Amino acid sequence: MAIVSTGYKGMCRINAGQTSRSNKERWITGGTWGLIDARRDAKSKRDQARDHQEWKSKDEEYRCLNKEVKKSCRRDKKLWLKEKAKKHKKLRTEMTQRHFTG
Repeated sequence: MAIVSTGYKGMCRINAGQTSRSNKERWITGGTWGLIDARRDAKSKRDQARDHQEWKSKDEEYRCLNKEVKKSCRRDKKLWLKEKAKKHKKLRTEMTQRHFTG
C-alpha cells in the first residue's frame, strides 16, 4: 500500500506541481521561507534547553532570527506590492490606449 501511495503522490507532484506553502503567503520568497524554517528549528532547540544559561543563549539566537524573518517578510511584501502596482499601471495604460485608438 505504501508503494502505491508514494507513486501516486509522486505523479501528483509531477503533474500538478508541488506547493510547499499556502497560497495566502504567495508574496514570501524562498529565502524568507528558509529563514522561517531556521527560526522554527531555533525555537525548538530553545524549548529543549536543559538549563537557564543554555536557554538564554538559544533564546538570543531565536530572537535574532525572528527579527530577520520580520525584516525579510516586510521587504518581500513591499517588493510584491510594487510589482503588482507596476503590472496594474501597465494594464491600465494599455486599456486606455485601446479605448482611444480602437
